[in-house]
Amino acid sequence: MSQEVNDSPDVSENGDSQLLRGRSGIHNRQVSVVWEYVLGSSLEFIEMSEASLYEKVVFAGTFDHLHEGHKHLLRTAIRLGKKVAIGLTSDTMLEHKSKKDLVQSYKERHAEIEEFLKSECDISRCSIFPIDTKEGGADLMEDLDALIVSDEISVVQNAFEINEMRSENGLRRFHIIVVPRVRTSDGRPLSSSRIREGEEFESEDLVY
Repeated sequence: MSQEVNDSPDVSENGDSQLLRGRSGIHNRQVSVVWEYVLGSSLEFIEMSEASLYEKVVFAGTFDHLHEGHKHLLRTAIRLGKKVAIGLTSDTMLEHKSKKDLVQSYKERHAEIEEFLKSECDISRCSIFPIDTKEGGADLMEDLDALIVSDEISVVQNAFEINEMRSENGLRRFHIIVVPRVRTSDGRPLSSSRIREGEEFESEDLVY
């Protein structure tokens, strides 16, 4: 598989840890190289192959109005893990979200994810579970090998904090896989909030 890295990664200091930012090359709308940062170790490049790299990976989010940005991350999770656990934000956790009336219910969001997964892989490899906290149970999950996150800085920082919790709980740290967000032609990340505001996007508007 041909691969191209567009930019060198920019790693900036943040306390005792480092946050990774950058873009990866992509092929056929999927990540062909992702940057992995493991707290306390050096930066590594992972060559993604057809074989799954991890026994179990987790990806969490709200997944409101499931869009190509979500699907891009979910496809990455499917390729990286033999088993994929998807933490889905509960309705309770969204109680104070702005414009909550425009956000789909847990049941609706669950159904859309499930339908997408059925079209992409053997659904028996995947599980969807509700989360009510920002750690979503990842601080206590014993069989978790890797957490997949977008390149949004606050999300990456949260992943580091969860790893600290795991260490305090006597569990091994998971690998943090950072996947660049899908963006629109104006350079802004594709997001559910933009869709809720009424924006519409064609496939040719998206940059992977």
